[in-house]
This record gives sequence, structure tokens and C-alpha cells, in this order.
Amino acid sequence: MRMLAVGSDQRYFCRMSETIQHFLSSGDTYEICCHACHHHAKLDMVKLRDRLGPDHGCLHDDIIHLFRCSKCGEKRQLGLLRTPRGNDKRGQGRAHSGSNLYAKAKGG
Repeated sequence: MRMLAVGSDQRYFCRMSETIQHFLSSGDTYEICCHACHHHAKLDMVKLRDRLGPDHGCLHDDIIHLFRCSKCGEKRQLGLLRTPRGNDKRGQGRAHSGSNLYAKAKGG
């Protein structure tokens, strides 16, 4: 597997040849987003593995050309959003119940 160093201190690495099977074993999720109409959909990587095989690459350029927005039909303005395992709670840090976390921390 080829690695690419990101950053000056060389602590962060991106996998250059990650396969669908590696992705599935990591527990991460992919969401595909249409930049034209802002539609989002979660990607079923198990179905993609069954269709393309476990050794097919799963980086953006490997799979983005396979999709089309189901809402507006756009094919060229799509993006992939990868969410690491354990980070699947949306809105972490936001006050959802009308409470202001900053004000509570400051005693107000």
C-alpha cells in the first residue's frame, strides 16, 4: 500500500490504494452529496463491494463516476463525505434543546 504524507511533521497519512474491503473493515461510512441541489444519501458499501468486488478502490476518483443524484440527476457536481467510525453523531457540541451551552458554562 502506498502512503502519502500530509503536513510538515509527517504524522498524518492518507492511504493511496484503499480498497472497498479495507473501507468496510474500518467501520467508516460514506455519504454522497450533490452540490447542485444539496441532496445527501448514505452509500451502501456492501452493495458496492458485491457489484465491483472487494479489491476495487474506494477513493473519490475510483467510485464517484458511478453515481448520479437521485433527486436532480446531476452527475458532475457530486462529492463524497467520509465519516470515521465513532463520529456518527450529527451536531455534536450544538445545543439542541434550546439551552445555550456557552451560557451554562459561564453561569448564565
